[in-house]
Amino acid sequence: MRSDEGRLRPAIHWLVVMAGGKGAAQAASAILCSLPIDFPAPIILALSLEERSREFIRTLKYHSGPRMTIALQGLTPAAAHFYVAPANNSILIEADGTLGLSKSTRDTAAPADLALGSAAAVYAERVIGVVLSGEGHDGTGGLTEVTRHGGVRIVQSPSDSQRPQMPSSAVLGDHPNYVAMVHDIAPILMRLVQSPIRHPMGDFPAAE
Repeated sequence: MRSDEGRLRPAIHWLVVMAGGKGAAQAASAILCSLPIDFPAPIILALSLEERSREFIRTLKYHSGPRMTIALQGLTPAAAHFYVAPANNSILIEADGTLGLSKSTRDTAAPADLALGSAAAVYAERVIGVVLSGEGHDGTGGLTEVTRHGGVRIVQSPSDSQRPQMPSSAVLGDHPNYVAMVHDIAPILMRLVQSPIRHPMGDFPAAE
């Protein structure tokens, strides 16, 4: 991870990083379809390779929420867009706040940790990290980095996850601000992005 020294402060109010493995595509689709087309923050969608199927990408391309964009190296993330890595790549945030790509395989990729950790190193308390359904422990380390830098952490409830291991690991390893059913995550995101940036130890918008 990059050190905090000399960290740049890109001109984005909030950055959402939504990550997951098996079962996360369905959860992410439900969340994204519940967000308005003018959602006022960029969303990084960091899914495992097997979850980024052509069918999933095709479905999201024509949904009614934020606009889907395939990530390109050096692209500046913009509000009302969500970004998906191209085939055989994982998405990350570079030191200047732009998107980066890392070659990945099914054996070596940890896309959740990579996206969450790199975003936290740059955007600090302006990151909202979301861990969704998945197998294994990817995402726990990245969410810990979000915590360390003062960001907000949301985890899909393990009881609501197709594969609960990844959310359970995140809950046990990080003590997130919200553990929520998938249908509650979009309203939480809306409350957060409509609130001012707080001090890292400040209050969070109340859950309903």
